This record gives sequence, C-alpha cells and structure tokens, in this order.
Amino acid sequence: FNFVEIVPPICREFARLAQQKDMMLLYGEIASTDPGKRAELAKQVAHKFVDERVSGIMFQPLEHIENAERLNREILAIFDAERIPVVLVDCDYVRYPESGDYDVVGIDNVAASLRLVEHLVAAGARKIHFFRRPHCSNVILNRMRGVALGTTLAGLSWGPECVLTCELDDEKAIARHLKGRNRPDAIVCGFDAMALKVASVAASLGIDVPRRLMIAGFDDSRDAQTAKPPLTTIHQPCEAIAEAAFRRLQARILEPGRPPEDILLPPPLVVRGSTSS
Repeated sequence: FNFVEIVPPICREFARLAQQKDMMLLYGEIASTDPGKRAELAKQVAHKFVDERVSGIMFQPLEHIENAERLNREILAIFDAERIPVVLVDCDYVRYPESGDYDVVGIDNVAASLRLVEHLVAAGARKIHFFRRPHCSNVILNRMRGVALGTTLAGLSWGPECVLTCELDDEKAIARHLKGRNRPDAIVCGFDAMALKVASVAASLGIDVPRRLMIAGFDDSRDAQTAKPPLTTIHQPCEAIAEAAFRRLQARILEPGRPPEDILLPPPLVVRGSTSS
C-alpha cells in the first residue's frame, strides 16, 4: 500500500476480517517519498510475498511516479507468474478507458465528482476548476473527468485552463492560478491535503473562503474536519471498501477463472464551511 490516510482504516478492517476467518495477513507498505526508491521497494515487497507463498494479494497501484503504469504492470506480472490472485484496491492500474484484467474495489469517483459539482453550482459557483498533482492515478483522473462532465452538463465553461497540475508544496503556482485572469470561484482538488493547501494560500492572499472561493476535496481526512473553515469533501467508506475487497479476493482464490469486476461503492458528500457560509 501507498501511505495515505485512507489506508490505516482499510488495513484495520482487513485485519479484523482475517482474524474472523483465522487467516494470516501480511502488509507491504511503500512509504518512501523518493520515486525511485518507492519503485524498488514495491518490487522487493512483491518478491517477498511470492517467497512467503501467499494465497492472494490486495494491491493498491502505485502513483505519483513517472511511468507508474509500467511499474504496476511489472509488479502484477510477478504475481501472475506464480498464479497468485490479485484484487486492486482504490483504482485500476491502467488508464481509462482501457479495462484491466483484475478485480477493482473502490468508490465511484466520477459519480462523486458529479455530486460535488451539483453542490457547488447550487451554491452559486460559475467557474469551477480542478487541482491535481503530476503523475496522478486513475482515481484522480476519474475525479477530474467527473468535474469536467458536471461543469459541462451545468452549461459552464470547461477547458485545459480549468486544470492546475502542480506539486503540493508549489504555493507560487497555486497563487498564480488564484490571481490569474481566469481565476475560479470554486475549486475541486484531487485529495484533501491539496484542498487544504489551496485554502492556506487563499488565506495568505486575502481571498475569503467560501464567499469569494469555494474549495472541496476528497477522502474526508482528519485535517479536513478540523480545518478553519472545515472542508467540504467526499467521504471514503474505508470499512466497506475493505470488506468488499476481502470478499472479492476470497471469491477469486476459490474461482481464479471468473471474469474481473469493478466494484464501485457510492461515497457520501460531506458539506462543510469551505463551500457553505
């Protein structure tokens, strides 16, 4: 697993379910921030699991690495060579609209973004933009697709100028976008940490949230709940994701030849002060 805030509750639920079934659960955490080191660690963990002769793998595809799809293919090939069943958690390893060869369990990110856009438009937004990091995963791309679709359906303008791609700590790029000629009145960020960074930059520029700028994120992190103002976000049903992935892997172990499925759970929208005064 990549180290993000949704992972600990998912892993806790995995552990609970494994204990119920009297099964052993092994973890492989890829916590390094260095892209090259993360890639190497991921391969080492994959080979370790093969050596341990595990019965199945729940794998969260790696992201924020150049050529991440190729790396994920290499890792999955290690498991495939040993005929170890795999369920992907959170997202697929291939880019939309290509379909992968593994079960995928996560949330319906496109539908979630559509709900966010509907909320923002109802709150008065007319220029909705999307912020993301470079080399992002299918999860983030699907969130962006949902925002693009939602704004288009609402009759609002959408184009490349509505997307900012920058690193989380690039405050100058964020500030330029917030002060630019095409500045937005609402921003959906690919994840909560970026939304909170945008809120911080907006405060430093004297931009009132939410009166002049509405901000929303994804994941419903602890920081989102305690921020000032608290962040509107999409809640991740971590326990439900874990249970669905666990059950799917059990079924995959029993029936290796069954067709792959996408299990996309409906996540709730949590409206807070960053979009509602």
